[in-house]
Parts: sequence; structure tokens; C-alpha cells
Amino acid sequence: SGTKTAIINHIRTLSHSELQSQLPDLAASIQQAIIDPLIKKTVTWARQNQIGDILLAGGVAANSALRQQLTEAAGKYKIRVHYPGLDLCMDNASMVAAAAIPKYLAGQFSPLDINAFSLKGTRFL
Repeated sequence: SGTKTAIINHIRTLSHSELQSQLPDLAASIQQAIIDPLIKKTVTWARQNQIGDILLAGGVAANSALRQQLTEAAGKYKIRVHYPGLDLCMDNASMVAAAAIPKYLAGQFSPLDINAFSLKGTRFL
């Protein structure tokens, strides 16, 4: 919603030396500007829907600041946050494979025409 454009426009106003000196602060500010609404919306939604567990997955789950801050914010409301090991956060295919291996080893297979949506009544976002 204009964040990327605002950042690009700001960077274009800086000289090379200004950019080099401001880059760490700029990067940290951008990261925090992205993290804050993610945490607020996620924790608010979980509280409103009486969700006790949050799973942070995908590439974004590798962000240590997001992990720490989401865990702290959710913990204030006794909401648990789960996330895979970093080795499974870089590639969603790895996470899918990690989840599928136990089912494969147990001989649990789905038909090729399986619906992409859960039909088990589990509440999802």
C-alpha cells in the first residue's frame, strides 16, 4: 500500500554516502514497519477467535525479529506460537515434504483428486 514506493522515493533523495550511513537504520525501520501490523493483526485475530496456537511458517518464519516479537506479543495473551526449524523455512516445498514424510512412512496416501481445502472442519485463517 505504497510502502515500497515511499522507500524507493526516500532512497532516491539520498546521496551514496548518506545511503551507506543510513542503510542499517533504514533497513531496521522498514523491517519493524512490516512486523508491527503483522503481529497486531495476527494476535488480534487469534484473540477474537479464541485461538490458542499460531503457526508461523514459510520464508517469513525465518525472520528472527518476527519470531521473537510475535512470541512475546502472543504470550501476553497465553497464545502459543509455533514455527519450524530454520532449515525448513527457506523453501515451502521442504516444509511440505517434512509434514508429508510421517504420513508416507505410515502408508497414509490421498487420492489424486483430493480437494485442496480441508473438509475436516478444522478452523483455518
